[in-house]
Amino acid sequence: MTSASPPSARLTRGALSSVVADLCLAAASLLAAPVMVRALGPTAFGIYVLVTVLGGQLGVLQFGLAPAITRRMAEGRARGDTAAVRATEQAAWVLALASAVAIAAAFLAVGPSFFARTGGITAGVLAAAVAAVAVQPLAGASQAMLLGRERFAALAGVRLVQGVLRSAVGVAVVLSGRGLAAVLLTQAAIDLAASGAAAILARDRSARPSSRVAAGRALLGLGLPFAASSVLAGLLVDGEKIVIGWARSLDQLTYYAVPYAAVLRLAIVPAALATVLAPRLSALAASGLADEAARMVRRTTRVTAAVLIAAAAPLAACAPEWLSLWLGADFAARAAPTTRLLLVAMVVNGVASPACTVVRAGGRPVVLVLAYAIELPLHLAAVYLLVRGWGITGAAAAWLLRAALDGFVQRALAARVLGRALGGGTELALGLGALLALALAVPLLGPAWWSVRLSAGAAVAALALARGLDRDDWSSLRLAAGRPVTA
Repeated sequence: MTSASPPSARLTRGALSSVVADLCLAAASLLAAPVMVRALGPTAFGIYVLVTVLGGQLGVLQFGLAPAITRRMAEGRARGDTAAVRATEQAAWVLALASAVAIAAAFLAVGPSFFARTGGITAGVLAAAVAAVAVQPLAGASQAMLLGRERFAALAGVRLVQGVLRSAVGVAVVLSGRGLAAVLLTQAAIDLAASGAAAILARDRSARPSSRVAAGRALLGLGLPFAASSVLAGLLVDGEKIVIGWARSLDQLTYYAVPYAAVLRLAIVPAALATVLAPRLSALAASGLADEAARMVRRTTRVTAAVLIAAAAPLAACAPEWLSLWLGADFAARAAPTTRLLLVAMVVNGVASPACTVVRAGGRPVVLVLAYAIELPLHLAAVYLLVRGWGITGAAAAWLLRAALDGFVQRALAARVLGRALGGGTELALGLGALLALALAVPLLGPAWWSVRLSAGAAVAALALARGLDRDDWSSLRLAAGRPVTA
């Protein structure tokens, strides 16, 4: 009889709960997207995308609270310092409220000029957008507290209910004939309610807090470098969307952003693994267990690559077919080449997620600022040249190049933080190269050859799983699902 250790099974179970929640959220989002696009129209939906983009650019005003809260609470729990954990929780709420006010004021100040390049924004939509982005620091802080306490099931439940309600209410609002402002306001109300629910679930009054002022200073000291990195990271993530919206059109932005949002659902796997990995790595770092942390990161990276390649390969092979079923033949014709490159870029980006989690959980946050500062001018130059020459397909290519560069940098930084080599670089390169080759080759086969394309995608997927998952990985999955593992 063999079994995984209790911490391994618990972490795997936490990751699986996050995956299940995200799969349900992905389904809700994919069902809602065509309704939203048709009801609002490509132009209004493009504004909806840019509201999210601008909110992300103002992320510096969230003070880096979410990663700082998780890290400080995990470190406090590893030391058994419940008073410090409680003080961190209370100080976080004060800072989150201050962040919400700052973001609202900033959006009101810069919003009109930001949207002027696209034809402007009405006062009603602007006010609703302010409410939608201002509530995000509260949502981020409350969920970070659940994560810091390793209450993975509660976190997955909150996110699931919140996401499903956002999609359902958005569809209901547009079908009732109301516009973008109503969508933004109702979604803001749902986010606020979810923040309250997460706060209640994360609350623990079993200990008296230590100094809240000291805890607040510690959060800001740790979080502000994360906030600075978020400015650069926001431009790295959303730079191509801004360029498309300003230099091309809001319609083109919709043809890029909708498949981008669908492809983003592949991040379910790295996001779930990073969710359980971050507090555990912080705790291991506080305990000086570098070897165990390195083994955990190597295994997480290998599993992430195998699962992502297996999921992306069939989708890349048959992109025109599933896009046509989802959004119609005209949309598929415009978006299929872009979608294939986005799928590869998402996998490359996801494979780097465990390494990035190491840097956030145990490294100095300022190194992220330096890394992003180096990447940003290179990415913006690529975006400008490629979008200008090849439109939204060029934007996807720019994002792929940026993801590859960032993955290399994150792995180097993670190895330095751990003091251990991550290894497995050759295997990762071969798997990602096979996926890219598939994405570039399948357009040579026309619509009548869809079965051949699907078979090629399935073959790449099967090979990735066979090489990427070992017996221990399958055993951990079985244990997490509550099934016995026999020798």
